[in-house]
Amino acid sequence: MINQHYCTFLNPLKMTPFGTCFVSMMKAMSMAILICSMVTSTFSGTTNITTDQSALLVLKSHIIHDPQNILSKNWSNSSSICNWDGVICGAKHKRVTVLNLSYRGLTGTVPPEVGNLSFLVELRLTNNSFHGSLPVELTRLRRLKVINFGFNNLMKGEIPSWFGLFPKLETLNLYGNQFTGSLPTSIFNLSSVQIITLSYNQLSGIPREIGNLTTLKELYLDYNNLKEIPKEIGNLNSLDVLSIKSNALTGPFPLFVFNISSLKKLNFNYNNLSGSLPNSMCESAPSLQLLALDYNQLGGSVPSQWSRCKNLQTLLLSVNHFVGSIPRNIGNLTILKHLDLGTNNLTGVVPNEIGDLQNLEVLVLQENHLGGPMPPKFFNISSMSIIGLAVNRLSGQFPSHTSFLFPNLSRLSLGMNDFTGPILNFISNASQLIQIDIPYNSFYGTLKSKLCSLQNIQWLNLASNNFTIDPSDNFFTSLSDCKYLTFLELGSNPLNAMLPNFGGNLSSSLQYFGVINCSMKGNIPKQIGSLSSLITLKLQYNNLTGSIPTTIGGLQKLQGLYLNRNKVEGFIPSEICQLGSLDKLFLANNNLIGSIPECLGYLSSLRTLSLNSNGLNSTIPNTLWSLEYILKLNLSSNSLVGSLPLDVENLKVVTAIDLSNNELSGNIPSSIGSLQNLVNLSLAQNRFTGQIPTSFGKLISIELMDLSRNNLSGEIPKSLEALLSLKHFNVSYNQLEGEIPTGGSFVNFSAHSFMSNNGLCGAPRLQVSPCKAKETHKSRNATDTIVSFCLFIKSFSNIVEFFTAEYGLDGIVSTKGDVYSYGILLMETFTGKRPTDKMFVEDLSLRKWVKESFSLEVTEVADKELFSEEKQYRSGIKDCLSSIMDLALNCSSETPENRKTIKDALILLHKIKKKFLKEIQYT
Repeated sequence: MINQHYCTFLNPLKMTPFGTCFVSMMKAMSMAILICSMVTSTFSGTTNITTDQSALLVLKSHIIHDPQNILSKNWSNSSSICNWDGVICGAKHKRVTVLNLSYRGLTGTVPPEVGNLSFLVELRLTNNSFHGSLPVELTRLRRLKVINFGFNNLMKGEIPSWFGLFPKLETLNLYGNQFTGSLPTSIFNLSSVQIITLSYNQLSGIPREIGNLTTLKELYLDYNNLKEIPKEIGNLNSLDVLSIKSNALTGPFPLFVFNISSLKKLNFNYNNLSGSLPNSMCESAPSLQLLALDYNQLGGSVPSQWSRCKNLQTLLLSVNHFVGSIPRNIGNLTILKHLDLGTNNLTGVVPNEIGDLQNLEVLVLQENHLGGPMPPKFFNISSMSIIGLAVNRLSGQFPSHTSFLFPNLSRLSLGMNDFTGPILNFISNASQLIQIDIPYNSFYGTLKSKLCSLQNIQWLNLASNNFTIDPSDNFFTSLSDCKYLTFLELGSNPLNAMLPNFGGNLSSSLQYFGVINCSMKGNIPKQIGSLSSLITLKLQYNNLTGSIPTTIGGLQKLQGLYLNRNKVEGFIPSEICQLGSLDKLFLANNNLIGSIPECLGYLSSLRTLSLNSNGLNSTIPNTLWSLEYILKLNLSSNSLVGSLPLDVENLKVVTAIDLSNNELSGNIPSSIGSLQNLVNLSLAQNRFTGQIPTSFGKLISIELMDLSRNNLSGEIPKSLEALLSLKHFNVSYNQLEGEIPTGGSFVNFSAHSFMSNNGLCGAPRLQVSPCKAKETHKSRNATDTIVSFCLFIKSFSNIVEFFTAEYGLDGIVSTKGDVYSYGILLMETFTGKRPTDKMFVEDLSLRKWVKESFSLEVTEVADKELFSEEKQYRSGIKDCLSSIMDLALNCSSETPENRKTIKDALILLHKIKKKFLKEIQYT
């Protein structure tokens, strides 16, 4: 009887609409005959409870992994099948009606015998690891109302067409498998289906026949590869939920979905839909409760007619391109709970009508261009849980009065605005807060222990405001009460305090601690080693003293250690080498002495090592050259000695090496030329000898190469012309000779790159001798020297700007260092002497000689050849040289704070030149 029913149901003349071609009929008939033959091959006779038991035991035998031992212990002949785990029998016929093995972690296949459970109504196998093909014999289960095979590893390819052969099916869940292609049109013959869930597959098409599913209430097609949806979806007049998020939908937004009057939830987020939204969308879809269109390419104004959207509870339009202001009548959405308009281009103010949304729990307006204060009515929304206003231009103050509290507030994000005033009382009274993120504003007040009455706080970011600390209040000590605190950032506030003796609950919870640029003082406490969960420690730009405690080795999870720009002294403790996860180590600009620990070379996770501007005086450990994954290495401005080995080539991925301003010697290893990812290389101000390696022509990524102030000889390799990315090149103050290359990036370099290499020749613009002309001595005169020197000021300025932008405050070069070098350069140019001249011995330096002699008369220090001009010019020359020497001494002042900025120095030099030319009427 059952066989006859299904063979009738599969008759192609009944399934195929009239007018279908004969070929289609024959294909359908062939499929029907095949299915009928397969169905009858595994079924005969009348079924009973014994048939059900046999079918389930066969299923058990096809399970190869049962981590909970449910089937092995429970499914046995010793108990009634109706008592087996996951099995429910009907009260009337005592036959299996429900088989639910979901979330059991089972691995295996579904055998054809499952099709013998003829009274089965629900088949649920969700979240297991069933694999292979589903047997077509399942089509015998004509009573099935629920099929749920979600999150398995079922067969690849298209969804079997026989899923359309269940006349009573109401729920079809095939999500989380590996199905591809279009949906089979046979599914759209399911006359009773109400829920279809096919999310998390690789489906690519929806047939137009989907419009036939007039009983469908919920359709989930999320996380597939759909590029468009047919307009026939607009005919599904019973549809409550339509969710097609995270696909590849493109083109104008399908406005026809708003024709579905029954629609309650519409989710199209994470696609590439464009166009604008109509004001009338709620007129035809008045039941809409959720509208999620975030992460698309929608534009235009935010719809302004919300009076018909009385049922809307969630409105998500973030990460689009909406412009204009927030419509005032958004206040008509009186039951709205979640409003997200973040990351758009909205302007204007936050309308006062926002305060009418008395059920609002989540408000996200971040990353727009909103300005002005928050409206007073906003602070009356007692239901508010999440406030996200970061990255706008909002201003004004937050109230501290208890009548304006948000008792349910859990997350507060106000960063990068123009808010001001006290806010700590407002925060402290919101007892449910989990996250406080308010950096880059102008809030002020004294951080008090009361702040740690927020028992649930996990994230506290108060950076870049004007908060202070009262030493008598023990704010830091009170943090131990914040047992869930994982992130604490107080940077760029005038705290002027000492670091706390960490302990208590923070020992196990805190993962990030930052007090950057807070005028912190005193020693780093030994107890810091108790912060066993710490991942990032940022203490840079403070006034910390003393040594680095050896207990630092206890921070086993630490990935970033930032102690740069302090006054820390002593040796680098070898205990740092116990930090096996360390990724970034910044100890620059301190008073560290001694040697670089050899064990640092064993930290294979290290990506950035910055030890520059200390008093380290050892050789560079050979182990450092085994850091094959290091990206940035800065050991500049120390007193390191020795030579560089060929092993430098082991730094395969390094992008920046700065060893400048040390006492390194020997030849530059040619193996550096194999570093294909190297962008910045500075070996300046050392004692390197020999030639520039021709292999440097293979540094295809190089942008900056500074080899200045060494004792290099030979020619500049022509191979460097191949370095098309090279923007900044400096080989000045060496003993180089021969022709300066003319190709590639060399067409852009100025005289500054090559100065004080007496043997170089080339183009006149480089202020070197012509290569073919015989070198003859020519007296210098003041006019030519002053004007020529000023010709390359612009190039020098560009180089300074590059260093500042490229490295920033933590970088390889500081502008105060640059201006010092510039001052020495001025002295060399106009005295005709070099710092390495034999006359400068013991404690007599070029600068000291200029300073002492210049106090008597400028002619005592200036190059005598500069006064070979006509007598009528000498007065102007003396005045000009006096001004230049004054500038040079200022730029090279021993105290960086007393030096002019490089910008001011260049401006002043231009003024000196202009005055000089005016006085001598130079043309």
